[in-house]
Amino acid sequence: LRWPTLVDAFHLAHKPTSVDETRIDSPSRKRIAFEELSMQQAQIALSRWELKHFGRNPDLQRKEAYSSWRDSPLVYAAVTSLPFSLTSQQDICLEELWDDAVVGEDGRMLRLLQGDVGSGKTVVAYLLGLGCIESGSGGRVVTIMCPTQLLASQHARTISQYASRLQNQSDWRIHVELLNGNVIGKARDDLLLRLERSDDNHAVFLIGTHALTTPDIIGRLEQIGISLAIIDEEQRFGVRQRQALTTAAANSLFMSATPIPRSISQKRCGLVDFTHLQSEPRRVETSIVPSESLSKVLTVLTKKVEEGSKCFWVLPRIEREAGDTDEDSTSDLNNVEDRYKMLVELFGENRVCHVHGRMIDKDREAQIARFADPSAQASILVGTT
Repeated sequence: LRWPTLVDAFHLAHKPTSVDETRIDSPSRKRIAFEELSMQQAQIALSRWELKHFGRNPDLQRKEAYSSWRDSPLVYAAVTSLPFSLTSQQDICLEELWDDAVVGEDGRMLRLLQGDVGSGKTVVAYLLGLGCIESGSGGRVVTIMCPTQLLASQHARTISQYASRLQNQSDWRIHVELLNGNVIGKARDDLLLRLERSDDNHAVFLIGTHALTTPDIIGRLEQIGISLAIIDEEQRFGVRQRQALTTAAANSLFMSATPIPRSISQKRCGLVDFTHLQSEPRRVETSIVPSESLSKVLTVLTKKVEEGSKCFWVLPRIEREAGDTDEDSTSDLNNVEDRYKMLVELFGENRVCHVHGRMIDKDREAQIARFADPSAQASILVGTT
């Protein structure tokens, strides 16, 4: 391109010899810009290499590297045992993740899986975890880190249901363990001992909260071997919390419906790979109703309950704040406790459930189980996010 050397380019940029040398597209400016971009690209390439390869065991030998999940006896059995069929988009995403984590040889997988709520990210992650364990990609444990105990318990129930159906079609034993802040002392030691004593044909899904990132847990898990670290709602965790698991795992999968700008930037510059799980088309009706028209909402809610629908009423607070009074017209509109009492008066206690973060696990699980039970009359669940 007949650009000047870097030294000459700096001289010309500071002391141009002509008007043309002052232009933004002059050869000297382009030479300096090229240098900056080259250095940036080299730094990104080195950072990506470090993320993909640093700390990875070079002697790790995979048992089987099936070219597709359909060739995997374990994963194929898991798919056929599901209570539903995979959508075409879930199939495409699973193949893409499979190529990276199970087949791929370019270091560990570092991938962001973005998909709307309800698109099926969890089932795709579950199937990928089975494939990673089966191929010997780092160990017999798949960790799933969730931002709340409620979500961790939900994942544990869902994966336990999938695993129980799989047990009838496979020789593999699938174990689901739950680790949160309430599992302490002897209970925590017993859990880790169970992980350490698991056999070669055992797959363990360790589902937990931030407790998974404590140094003692990470140290034990590194010795056992994490085949795949899944971080659900990755936007809810800090950088170091995510790094604690990703550096200890053979592969890492971040899941989110709303990735944070940092994750999007990493995706754009190539530090993290990206997979988009598109939702199946469906018709959604959205209405915005002012608080003064609460009667209209209750009319629709009554109709939906009579039709047998399940309804969620989500509020920002658990209880009314200290400054709220009975005369405040909005004091009973934005907290769970007052809304729950109001709906119980209208529909009866057997129709309404409520959940929030301050409830003890046993009571919260009982409320969710009653709401989810098809044979129960509970139709409305009032809760915080």
